[in-house]
Parts: sequence; C-alpha cells; structure tokens
Amino acid sequence: MAKVLTRWMAQEIKDKLSGLDGGVVVDFTGLDSKLTYSLRTSLREADIKLAVVKNTMARRALTDLGFPEASGSDLFEGPSAIVFGGEGPPLVAKTVLDWKKKNKAKALQIKGGFLPGKALDAKGVEALSKVPSRPQVLAMVLGIVQAAARNFVILSQLAAVQPLYVLKALVEKRGSEAGEA
Repeated sequence: MAKVLTRWMAQEIKDKLSGLDGGVVVDFTGLDSKLTYSLRTSLREADIKLAVVKNTMARRALTDLGFPEASGSDLFEGPSAIVFGGEGPPLVAKTVLDWKKKNKAKALQIKGGFLPGKALDAKGVEALSKVPSRPQVLAMVLGIVQAAARNFVILSQLAAVQPLYVLKALVEKRGSEAGEA
C-alpha cells in the first residue's frame, strides 16, 4: 500500500509541475498564518502557485520533468516549497523577493531556483528577478521595430520632399536674378 501511495504522490507532483520552465525553492518555516496567507494571496494575484513538497518526491519529479540539476543540488534539504507558474521564472523570482522585502519577512528563506539545465542559488534567484519578463521583452522589441519603421517613413518622406526644396530655391534664385536685371 505504501508504494502505491508513494507512486500516486509522485504522479501528483509531476502533474502539478508539468509544463514548468523553472521555479524558485523556498523555506517558509516560521511564517505565521497571516504572513503565509498574504504570501499565497500575492502569488495567486500573479497566477503563481506555491506547492509544499516532500523533498524526495520533488527530486524524482524534477528529474523526470527534465531538471536533473535541481534534483542533484542541495535545494531540497529541509522543509521546501516550490514556487512556479505565472509568466515565467523571472516574474516568480521578482514576486517572491518583492513580497519578502515588502513584508520584511526574514522567516521566508530563498533556497534557490532552477531553470532548464541549471540550478540557481539564492543570489542567482535575485539576479533572475532583475531579468525583464517575457511581456516586457516583447514590448521592448515592439518599440524597436516601431522606431525603425517610423524612421524609415520619415526618411522616405524627406527624400520625396527634398527635391521640391531644391526646385523652390532655384526658382527663388532665378526670380531674384531676374528682378535685379
């Protein structure tokens, strides 16, 4: 019976984490219920999930899902929860760190994180939080494309109008020469 339950639990964790492109591992031991509720509410608003996991189950699930570096690291020592979802790992890291800073919650410990092919320590998660999210990057690219298109339109209009300025100057010059003669 225990093996069946263990397999079922492992499958539940895999199902929760399927489609994952990274996450942050935290230890929130010591947070009181009010702060825990506040954390979960902040995460939920950003469509981010927090799953308290059994370490061995999390290691197996992450290995099966293609994150062997995370399962081989020391991320899953002691009480652990995986924070994942939203618009990607940078937003997850930023949301967790912003919440921690806003609530001055020293009890929330960032253990690290994981991305495809890489396990991160706490400093790596902090660096990840400073990376622009996917929508921000798309907005920057769109701005660059729009600026290039705008510059092209301006230059093409200038190229069409410039010969007219030259003709106007010639006409004015000949008109002034004819007036002097």
